Amino acid sequence: MRRVGRRRNTKQRWIIVGVLSALFIFSTGYALLATRLNIRGTSNISSDLSIYISDIQETTLYHATTNTAEIGSDRLSANFDVSLEMPGSYAEYTITVKNDSNFNVKLSIGNNSFWDGINYEEEPYEIYFSTNGITEGEILEAGETVDFILRADFDINATSIPTINHKDIWLQLNYEQVSGEASIPTEDSCFAIDGANNVILEYNCNDTDIIIPRTVNGYPIHEIQPNAFASENLTSVVIPDSITTIGATAFANNNLTEVTIPNSVTSMGSGAFSYNPIEKLTLSRNLTTIPEDAFYGSNLTEITIYEQVTSIGKNAFGGLTGTVEVSNRPALGFNWCEIFSFDDLGPNNYNEDDCCMPAGVLGVNGLNVYISEY
Repeated sequence: MRRVGRRRNTKQRWIIVGVLSALFIFSTGYALLATRLNIRGTSNISSDLSIYISDIQETTLYHATTNTAEIGSDRLSANFDVSLEMPGSYAEYTITVKNDSNFNVKLSIGNNSFWDGINYEEEPYEIYFSTNGITEGEILEAGETVDFILRADFDINATSIPTINHKDIWLQLNYEQVSGEASIPTEDSCFAIDGANNVILEYNCNDTDIIIPRTVNGYPIHEIQPNAFASENLTSVVIPDSITTIGATAFANNNLTEVTIPNSVTSMGSGAFSYNPIEKLTLSRNLTTIPEDAFYGSNLTEITIYEQVTSIGKNAFGGLTGTVEVSNRPALGFNWCEIFSFDDLGPNNYNEDDCCMPAGVLGVNGLNVYISEY
């Protein structure tokens, strides 16, 4: 008999979220954002991998009006239209995905990211999108549902009407079958917590591949204490989308090669992931500050700085060697010399005029940094 839980029988389902936005000029001097969401599954999926959209709900509107929000008859599509009235307007929609299979599935992006389909080189920059509540590597157990939020914002700091009237986004979610062993969060007994304040204080087990649970002993977990997972020889970690704060040096001095910080995280302490051989990094899109020493000593060769980031601390990506390509959407003139530790080498080792350039090339002492606007 075929066992559906074994890895060699892995099946996949792709759910693709597409958003098409169009801007029109109001006589009031503001803009109308018409957004359409399409979630589609591939047509050749085996019927025993039953993952579908069970609900779409308007969650929050601010100076916005929902025109349509509905699920398609195939339950693999959903549509909404929303009007955003002025800078500062936003709309949030909660999308519920259900796993009606008899086995667990994992959200595994592979070589793609959630946001590969956004062309950030296209205007209008004043309109941007974000998700919350969905994280690469998370497990959707048999019979359970997961809610995630898709949000559209009209930048509150916009000072002019966008001249471009469209923007495209495609969000791909790749669910694949996993064995029961791979889906089980690390035991509650491995964590010391402060339940009253929803904080993980310490990790007390020897497993080096861990999945941090959303709740421990019935308490929801929203924060990771400074040093909680430091120097534990960790080789992989899944951080749940319940976490909003990661403390200083929380995961420092481990063996993590891949790090995904969920969009629920809004703040991190200094050195949070320092001294890890990180090769692949996905930052939360709700981080506005990357703190000092955050990823010091990693093995990164590609870094993406999202438009929400307004400050990057000293040595945040220090200690790198070789070649690093930085995609820099904000182009705010960060001090790249400090960010990559060039300043530690003395002022005679770099051109100080180049330190805050939005795009260009920096090179010193065996490290070449290629900075581009994307």
